Amino acid sequence: MRTILFPLSIGLLLSVAGCGQSQFEMADVEGTCTCDGVPMPMGMLVFTPVKPPNLTNDKVHELGKPAHGEIQEDGSFVLSTYGNEDGAVVGKHRVWLRMDEYEDEVGLPPCSEAPRDLIVEVPADGVYDLNINLSSNPLAQH
Repeated sequence: MRTILFPLSIGLLLSVAGCGQSQFEMADVEGTCTCDGVPMPMGMLVFTPVKPPNLTNDKVHELGKPAHGEIQEDGSFVLSTYGNEDGAVVGKHRVWLRMDEYEDEVGLPPCSEAPRDLIVEVPADGVYDLNINLSSNPLAQH
């Protein structure tokens, strides 16, 4: 009897714990990041879920984790949140460009930061051709 109950209890525990899976609805997100229309050769995009006005600060954890994606030499990126290339939480996200890991690189692109008001909607069916087009002219990014 013990030999039957032990595997069942382990299976139940793993299914409740979720094995690292998200409790949030996720969607694939991939695309290209450009600077003045030219593919960005480096950087890290971070998509942070936007807090809706009706959500109190003590409930922010209910938004899910930020997603991130390293920009490849051709400007392409694929987002990951809880696992490798698992996408982002469905909903609105503020997009950040992180270049701090690349400060020692020679010739950083002129678009070294995203505008603070760049918001992207991640739909439930995913997005496979998202273009994050940054500008070296901060006034043109609004």
